[in-house]
Amino acid sequence: MDEGTILQIGSGHALRFERHLPHPIEKVWAALTDPAQFAQWLASGEIDLRAGGRARLRHADGTSMVDGRVTAAEPPRLIEYHWATQDGDGGPVRWELFEEDGGTRLVFTHMLADPLAYLLALAGWHTILDSLAFWFAGGAPAGRPTWEQLHDGYTRRYAKITRIDDAKVRETANGIEVRFERYLNHPVEKVWAALTDPTRLAEWLAPGEVELCAGGRIHLRFENTGDALDGEILAVAAPTLLEYTWHGAGEGSVRWELSEYAIGTRLVLTHTLPSSAPRESYLAGWHTHLELLGSTLEGRPLPWPWERWQELRDYYLGLAAPR
Repeated sequence: MDEGTILQIGSGHALRFERHLPHPIEKVWAALTDPAQFAQWLASGEIDLRAGGRARLRHADGTSMVDGRVTAAEPPRLIEYHWATQDGDGGPVRWELFEEDGGTRLVFTHMLADPLAYLLALAGWHTILDSLAFWFAGGAPAGRPTWEQLHDGYTRRYAKITRIDDAKVRETANGIEVRFERYLNHPVEKVWAALTDPTRLAEWLAPGEVELCAGGRIHLRFENTGDALDGEILAVAAPTLLEYTWHGAGEGSVRWELSEYAIGTRLVLTHTLPSSAPRESYLAGWHTHLELLGSTLEGRPLPWPWERWQELRDYYLGLAAPR
């Protein structure tokens, strides 16, 4: 089975791939551990095959990609090391080899702590493992799936299972805080334009006007409900931060934060609301609008889907119900 799976282990998750490679175990082991060989399909670098040894990989420009420590090595069957990058410890990656009829079964596992990384890493490791197989075969076939195609497929398969799209709700002294986090396969500047350009806003949120400066006015007209937002810009730092008050259609403030992540953008939306606000309606509303944002960025703006909003409202009501 070439596709990766997500396994729940305790409170975390692991990504797991199994691949059959029609080669002896020693040959596969060498491909995983010999710098001259893994440079052909993974990255240049070196791995010290001792517990505590360094595992270093470099980008094509020579800068550091991974600088971790080996936690287990049993030639020619097991190598495990931490996928430590400049952004922090990405968790251990484990390569296990088993002899089987006609070659070797490779079992790859990556423990991850960041839920946003699950789907990115599935597409990434799928691509890397394909590259290993193609290197053994002497070349990639025509029609090889792209990273973007793989990411879209894994998103459709696992987004609901992992619930990475769900809002996080936190009680505060002044009410509640609703937080959404998304990975968008587009540059930060493109996402920023969708948040601030009135023409783009009308395609996924609401028509209106934005004075993009501290103290400026933001006015949005929600045609799906007839509500209007008249707010004030509290903070703006293009292209990474926008915060404004939320009046007319509710209370509190809305804060958008963008940062580069992998080959796209991490978006964090935080909306503070009074405790009396209809939270499930807001949760369903923002969840739906963020789905529309994704479609708009892909060049496929869609009309407001009331059925989807109702489905999500019922879903969040179910999560809040006593058990």
